[in-house]
Amino acid sequence: MAENVTVLRGQPVVNEDDVAGSVLMPGLALVGAGTVLAGAAAIARFSLERDELGQGVLDAYASGDVVKTGTFHQGHRVLAWIPSGATITADDEVVADAAGMMETLGTGTGTVLGRALDTITATADGHIRIEVG
Repeated sequence: MAENVTVLRGQPVVNEDDVAGSVLMPGLALVGAGTVLAGAAAIARFSLERDELGQGVLDAYASGDVVKTGTFHQGHRVLAWIPSGATITADDEVVADAAGMMETLGTGTGTVLGRALDTITATADGHIRIEVG
């Protein structure tokens, strides 16, 4: 996948109110900037890349960095992470795992964040496009 941005469609509400509590990548589902989503999300909130600094989706935030986040709404599209070994099929409902990566509703538990737009079997941690639902 060639995208180097997290926001693929829509204009999420963006803020920089939090500081990373650990190293994290753009495209992880969050409850707070330093805390990845652990299954039960009320909103679709993802860490974003620092494009204004010339950074892309593969440039990690270090612990203590100010994190740019986006709150996504229904119909928005986001480039999210999928863990190595996971298989997601297009149109599967996705939730966040304990690391903030996407997994199918049947595999994980928690609030559905959206649906997969791609069919992927990840051989390494990688990206998947999702539409927030």
